[in-house]
Amino acid sequence: MTNDKLNQWLATVANFGVIVGIFFLIFEIRLNTIAIQAQTRDSISEKEMQLYGWQATSPELAFVVDKVFRGEAENLTPVQDQMWFGYVEAVFREHENALYQFEQGLFNTEDFSGRVNNMRALIKIAAIREHWFGRRDRYSPSLRTEIERILAEMEPPAQK
Repeated sequence: MTNDKLNQWLATVANFGVIVGIFFLIFEIRLNTIAIQAQTRDSISEKEMQLYGWQATSPELAFVVDKVFRGEAENLTPVQDQMWFGYVEAVFREHENALYQFEQGLFNTEDFSGRVNNMRALIKIAAIREHWFGRRDRYSPSLRTEIERILAEMEPPAQK
């Protein structure tokens, strides 16, 4: 075998090795992406379960949330009002986090749509809307856009 033939053969083998390496890299990146998405979903679900866990383990908070959901927010004591404030802040921050993860491609549309449906249900509660309107400037522009879109969906169509 001449030097030229040997060099051609070695170059071909090296090029093939590079191509195989690129395929392995793509495969590894894909696996990594799937793992990160799964971890993100788990983390967001854990935060949501923690939020519900607060109600399950705190009769006082459960009472406050129930009272507000029944439209009796004006009857909260100052202490209950603070409990409500902390709870509803956590609700919005959890949704803001899920939205951010969704925008980064770490949370899929199917899973995020459940969060949107949950927010649609919550934003119908007058005390939650009141909290939002009083503090919306403290949230990310993305969340403001998302909540405003949800609120716009709620408004009845204009009369013609």
